[in-house]
Amino acid sequence: MPPRAIRYEVNDKVLCKHGLFFYEAKITDVEEEAGEMIYTVHYQGWHKRYDERIRQSKCPEMFLPLTDANIAKAKADIQEASAAKSKRKKQKLEDEDARKSENGSRASTPSDRAGSSCHAPSVHSDRRGPVSKPPDTTVQKSAEGDLDQPVTVSFGPKIDAHVEMLSSLPTLFKKILVEEHNAIVVQGKLAVLPARVTVYNIIEKYQDFTKSLFPKNVEIDVEHEGGTTRIPSVDSLCATAINLRDYFDIVLGYQLLYKSEKPQYQALVKREQEKFDGEVTKTPETPGRRRRQARDARPSLPPLVILQLLEGGPLRPEMLRPSKYYGLGHLLRLLVKLPVLLRLSSTDDLEFMIRIACLHDFIAFLRQNAPMILDFDLDYKVASADSAKAAG
Repeated sequence: MPPRAIRYEVNDKVLCKHGLFFYEAKITDVEEEAGEMIYTVHYQGWHKRYDERIRQSKCPEMFLPLTDANIAKAKADIQEASAAKSKRKKQKLEDEDARKSENGSRASTPSDRAGSSCHAPSVHSDRRGPVSKPPDTTVQKSAEGDLDQPVTVSFGPKIDAHVEMLSSLPTLFKKILVEEHNAIVVQGKLAVLPARVTVYNIIEKYQDFTKSLFPKNVEIDVEHEGGTTRIPSVDSLCATAINLRDYFDIVLGYQLLYKSEKPQYQALVKREQEKFDGEVTKTPETPGRRRRQARDARPSLPPLVILQLLEGGPLRPEMLRPSKYYGLGHLLRLLVKLPVLLRLSSTDDLEFMIRIACLHDFIAFLRQNAPMILDFDLDYKVASADSAKAAG
């Protein structure tokens, strides 16, 4: 017989797992949903934006008793990880200094060929140009004038490191992605569309939550794995979330679907296309006005992203916003690709660091709420025979 689940009360103190480590926390609210207790925990000394809701079924893995032994072990684990991180950072700086020294030495060495000299490239010669003067074009052209692959932007070592940190998704997200892969690829299921909670809903909830925490014109310090970044205002958080939604709308049909999901997506596009054409037929418009509406409906993305993802694609942005149909699982697939997508944008270093900090904040929000958003029993169903045949 399994041990009886421990019930917690408001003001009970525990050690609660956040990421890889346990921290002191207090239960600030207890409620019941669908016959299961839900505990809201507040981490001591943290901003309330990091409060989490923990289901009773998750308590054994998320909670530890607040004993002296457990507190000591939790602190030791954090200190050990911090020391290891500092050591890696120091080693990286030493390696970078060594590379700079080596490049400088090569640059000062004269060439064996008379009348010429060999200069090693600057450490950043393969990076972006000056911030104040971005490249005239972000797409290389061949001699025949055809468009080649878009050029990705590479930043300095510090920013590159921050971009790569976005690859380290929370363990919860990785578990969801694995379970989703099993549901779709192994069990032959498809996401129920529209999702109970769509990406569009998630972004709206994030904006509402964020605006409720901060006055409009107050600077905000966002803590993340790479340190702390100060952002100008809550508007930066909201704008980044909206841009992420726009990325999702463009990328989904191009990069985020399994093969078995594509017939479902194509059917959705066709249905919305027919609906759009019907509305246009009912509402006569001048050609000029219609063109302006199509332009205005295009998500505000970097031109390079639109060029790369929409050339030859089946979707015109004014026809469909996938964010209004797909949910958390597909959004997590986008987060996996964030480091690659971010390198397609051209912006100055400060703005880029602010954007990364805002993404970390959104990911923290998503992690806290993911268990309440996604339910595989409700959100994924076995595909119909026609869908399975089309995907085969």
